[in-house]
Amino acid sequence: MNVKMKTQGVIIFVLCLAFLVGCSGTAKDVGSANSSYVERACRELTSSKSQGRLTGTEGNKYAEKYIVGEFKKIGLLPYFDDSFTHEYEHEYLDFENQMNVFTITYDDGTSYELVFAEDYMLTNPYKDLDIECLIAEGVNDGQIKDRAILVEDMQEYRNTDGEKPKAILVKESTFFRSIQNFEDNVPVIRLKDDAFDLLGSKPGKLHIVNKTPMTTISANNIIGKFKGRNSQRGIVISTHFDHVGRAGDLTFSGAFDNASGVASMLSIAKHIAEYNKESRQGSMAIADRICSDYEKLVNINIDCIGKKGEETILISGYIQENEDLMDALKDYFVNQGYRCELESGGNYVSDHISFGINHVQAVNIGQEVDSIIHTPLDTIDILDFEYISAISKRISEYITEYGHIILGSLDSVDQHDIVATDGKYVDSSSYEEIYKKIHAEEEKLDFNQYMLVDIDGRSHFIHNQVGLFKDLSDAQEYFPKLEIPEQLVGYRLEELMIVIDGEHFSDSPGNIKEGTIYTAGDIHPRHIRQINLDYWGIDDEGCFMGIEYYYYDDVYELVFGHDSGLQLKIVEYGGTEYVVIEHKESGTIQYISFTVDKGKEKYIVVVRRQVATDEEYEGHMIMAPDWFDNSLEESLQFIHEQRGSIEEISIN
Repeated sequence: MNVKMKTQGVIIFVLCLAFLVGCSGTAKDVGSANSSYVERACRELTSSKSQGRLTGTEGNKYAEKYIVGEFKKIGLLPYFDDSFTHEYEHEYLDFENQMNVFTITYDDGTSYELVFAEDYMLTNPYKDLDIECLIAEGVNDGQIKDRAILVEDMQEYRNTDGEKPKAILVKESTFFRSIQNFEDNVPVIRLKDDAFDLLGSKPGKLHIVNKTPMTTISANNIIGKFKGRNSQRGIVISTHFDHVGRAGDLTFSGAFDNASGVASMLSIAKHIAEYNKESRQGSMAIADRICSDYEKLVNINIDCIGKKGEETILISGYIQENEDLMDALKDYFVNQGYRCELESGGNYVSDHISFGINHVQAVNIGQEVDSIIHTPLDTIDILDFEYISAISKRISEYITEYGHIILGSLDSVDQHDIVATDGKYVDSSSYEEIYKKIHAEEEKLDFNQYMLVDIDGRSHFIHNQVGLFKDLSDAQEYFPKLEIPEQLVGYRLEELMIVIDGEHFSDSPGNIKEGTIYTAGDIHPRHIRQINLDYWGIDDEGCFMGIEYYYYDDVYELVFGHDSGLQLKIVEYGGTEYVVIEHKESGTIQYISFTVDKGKEKYIVVVRRQVATDEEYEGHMIMAPDWFDNSLEESLQFIHEQRGSIEEISIN
């Protein structure tokens, strides 16, 4: 296919070591897709030489050297002067020198030693874990505090309330490994069937040791580029090339996650290089270090693509601002004969988030992940090389054909300057009308309902994930165990809002009938992402206190990071750490925040106090911050004294 390059910006290819857990319709025409090149790349990255590609190991360095060599062959230019690498500090987990002990001692005096990576494995590494405790029979034992509990699967534990055990022992036929260090979490130990049965055969105790040396090392991201006519704008193609390494005699090859993404990126680069030979143009870029170099960036991340048997491409966005780009990509793939779905709830975690945090439009192209990820079963045999090659070719064609529109017209995502409709683009005024119609359809839905609607020839999936309740009892119909204080220090609860994620669907958008209203599956407290409480003054109607509970850790970037007029500072008061959010210019306190950890419940609380002014805007009184004339001491004292009451909320 002879396509003239229309993309006007720099194209930057980024292979990251900031590893995150990542995650097809059938193409009607793969054209000249180079599946043999994709296969060679995947085999190289999953070979014994790559050793699972754990950052800091010789296997990872081998993969880095291979990728840089391919960049040079393809004709990419180094991003940093004469270097394709970007050095940064990385916390290295030295699994080769990890200490592991698992001893079972029964009440009758007999004992057994389990073998690491053969009989058992910890889901996460620990710097200094040393547990000695009794074994509980299960979650219903009645005595799980300070004991290790045996569960057939993790869902058994997630559905329980009350005390936390010392450790969770799960029956697993295949080991799963993460490289994230969660020292404060309850350790999860995965056991083969025989070892699991052995532990539950008779009363006894166990001794578990997991000590993983952790040091700071220098590691490299890999970055190359094609130059464009506009050096101030760029499209970033990113993917991660590291994985979780080895454990004992086991190698976690990481074929689907994410040798497939690396091979796809290299294939995209080859296609664009071929186009460049004719037109001498190009476009693409990386996160923190690179974002400041450009006035406009767009990021397309590739993570987990091309698993045999999968038929749907999943396009994910970091936040709602990415929906127009997601829609455009979806329409493009659908018109090319692929099945494609969107995920905009922030549940698909990959490296596009690094760009999203830097206010860059960022999406991920991948497939739904399953239990094969991070296990020894993720091997080269599960990949469809022709499919990976076909997808790569389509992405490169999308970039070369529509890159100038992405970089030239999507200057303000809030204005919806550009959007795809059946492969064609419409201007912002048309899209404004579409949004009005979407909003009208949304008003038909109750909390937790969803539907598929046709608006001007396009299907839109709508899900009401926000519940507004005037009375606590109404919210408790959905969450019976929800506990919220109805009065706080002279304030009474007037309204509450609950925001849920979309993980509990019983149907996918592709299986529902257009125009029919559905109710999503049962909501569990774990689906709650945010609770907002509005309290009004009992004696002074002009006073207002808002309390927001966020059940995710990146709330400061997500909620406050987009407002350059605010600044955050950490202050200690009464032995407790608080985050104070101030207005940069005036220094007035806008919010005060703190973290609450109740075992399985962990959330960030953001408190604001306001008072009605004499001003009015669009029929509403303007509320101004009311923090005791900006006295930080008095403000913190108020929060500290009322913290116990504020923490009364419970969702389990």
